[in-house]
Formats: sequence, C-alpha cells, structure tokens
Amino acid sequence: MVAVAAVAVLGACSGGKESKSCEAGENAVITKLQHCTNPDSISVYVDQAKAYAQKLVNEGKIDEAKAYLDKITPVVQQKAPALVSTLETVKTAISKLPGQVADSTASTIGDVADSIAAKGKDVKDATVEGAKSVYNSAKEVGSKGIDAAKEGVSKAKDGVANTADHAAEAINNALGK
Repeated sequence: MVAVAAVAVLGACSGGKESKSCEAGENAVITKLQHCTNPDSISVYVDQAKAYAQKLVNEGKIDEAKAYLDKITPVVQQKAPALVSTLETVKTAISKLPGQVADSTASTIGDVADSIAAKGKDVKDATVEGAKSVYNSAKEVGSKGIDAAKEGVSKAKDGVANTADHAAEAINNALGK
C-alpha cells in the first residue's frame, strides 16, 4: 500500500506538467515523515524526498533543492537517523553540480571582463593624455624651429646684405674710387 502511494506521488511530480501537486508533495512528504512510525514507510518517504530534490535539480533549481533537503533532514534525523547519510550524500552531489560551477565561472568571467574594460579605459585615457603631451611637445618644438628658421633667414639676409656691401666696397676699392 505504501509503495503504491509512493509511486503515485512520484508519478505526479515527475510528469511533464508543472502543478501544485508537486509543491504539495514537498510539504506532504515532510508531513508524512513527521507522522510516520513504520521504518519501511520512512525509507519510501526519503526516496520521495530525493526524487523531489532531483526534480528541482533537473529544472535548474539547485538552490531550492538544497533548501528542501536542508528542510527535510531534521525530520529524517528525528525519525530515522540511519537515513540521514543518504540525504547528506545527495546534498554533496548537488553541491558539485556543473550548473553551480558554470554560474561561478560566469560570474568570475564577468568580473574579469569588467576589470579588463576598466583597465582598457585607463589605457585609453593614458594614451589620450600621452598623445596630447606629444602633440603639445611637437607643437612647441615646431614653433621653436619656425622661430629659429625665421631668425636664420633674418641672419642670412643680413649676411647677404653685408656680403653685398663688402663686395661693392671691394670693387670700388679695386677701381680706385
């Protein structure tokens, strides 16, 4: 009779439909465990609890599965301490699921990406500042070069004028004027 009831509850929760019967099954198993005195029935109810936790895991509700097992463990401890190790094994297995590792990895990757983006912005800002500095330096050097060139041209003009004056004077001296 107990086996038939267990199959009925498992069948209701393991089908494709999402229904309140599964949520009721969660609380029903706890209630059944609290009122049960038959060790065989307790074992069946623990199996139902494991099946319900597996259903939650299959739906991607890993934290809910852990919470459910944490909720049911004290009742099992009270009624059938020997079965607690079964629930602990299931909890341990759930804690090692790839979904949690993937969530943790995704979070870490997100943190790294944010860090890289921040560093990229810092590099961009430093590059812009460096470029401005190079531009200003080049502008200053260019300005000084232009000023020096202007001064050189002015001195060259003066030199040409002096050379022309000296040449004229030398010619005049040579002609005897």
